[in-house]
Amino acid sequence: MENEKLQQEQMLDQFWKHPPALDTKVVGQLMQLIWDHIPSLEYRRRASLNKEKELIVRPASLGGQGNYKNF
Repeated sequence: MENEKLQQEQMLDQFWKHPPALDTKVVGQLMQLIWDHIPSLEYRRRASLNKEKELIVRPASLGGQGNYKNF
């Protein structure tokens, strides 16, 4: 996810620096699609990190109980 987000940001940056020889309306629409996609990638990245934290904390909190079957 992080790589995909970085690629999207780099592509957007390239459009700003070197706009292709296309209809400016089409380029603008493509740039907007990329721009709109970046927050969803960031959301997925945060959700993944939260899930990872949950999976790390959960076994640690069960550590003294010896009851590992529930997770």
